[in-house]
Amino acid sequence: MSTTERELAAAVAVAREHGLRVDEPVVVRDLTNLLVHLRPAPVVARVARLFAVVRGRDAIEAHVQVARHAAARGAPVAAPADELPPGPHERDGLLITFWRWYDHDDDRDVDHWEVGRSLREVHEALASYSRGLRHYLQADELRVLLDSLEASGEDVAVLRRGLDEVLATQVPGQPVHGDAHVGNVLRTPDGVLWTDFEAACLAPPEYDLASMLWMDVSLPERAPIAPAVIAGYGDHDRDVLELMLPAYGIFNAAWTVELVRRMPSPRGLEVREHRVGWWRRRYGQEGSQNELRTA
Repeated sequence: MSTTERELAAAVAVAREHGLRVDEPVVVRDLTNLLVHLRPAPVVARVARLFAVVRGRDAIEAHVQVARHAAARGAPVAAPADELPPGPHERDGLLITFWRWYDHDDDRDVDHWEVGRSLREVHEALASYSRGLRHYLQADELRVLLDSLEASGEDVAVLRRGLDEVLATQVPGQPVHGDAHVGNVLRTPDGVLWTDFEAACLAPPEYDLASMLWMDVSLPERAPIAPAVIAGYGDHDRDVLELMLPAYGIFNAAWTVELVRRMPSPRGLEVREHRVGWWRRRYGQEGSQNELRTA
């Protein structure tokens, strides 16, 4: 039995134990997490993978609680399931959560200005979230990750330098999404919904805007979308946004290297090079840094 088959079987078993009818489970995403539509129920099972290895149950539980808090306040987020306890549930060493099913289509057109406006609504809803969340700079976690990558043969010296840089300037904040790029936005007939809050953290709201800027690095062949998202978001501190760009960038680049190490692919290797290459250029190790401007 493959890893995906084992994870799917565990998710279906937990759902059925809670009385959910599952006739035709369909895998809808199989990457950093496994997502399974438990048809005919309007429920998606999510089996945690990448972050769960390092952050464990606390991060997955926070994901559910943050999303529930935002949804209860009318924010445009994908909500936990009502048909059964959303979890996290533990089964065979796996952490499983359950979410509402939405009619999402990657090919559906999305207004990036609207994405920015919706992100502001999420921030406004999360401002009252009072449960504990991690600070956006998880230095110990990143050092452990970089040590592991180095031990496996990866050259991470430039990322260590980047971590030292961002640690020199830390900014207080509020609860934010933590990984706010368009890949974590569901495109439904009724508008956009934010999903995947497992990286939720305490940071300035500009941290989430910085993730949009950073993602333009990953897809240089695509027209930049961050300017439209930031315009839709509205008022923000440009100086803080400048500080948050490398702060998000070191988190994302390090985890990208780990993801590609675990799941190598030609596209993944290309994305990794764009993201790590940004740090090389920042320190004059490879040409000049010119991909991103927050202006």
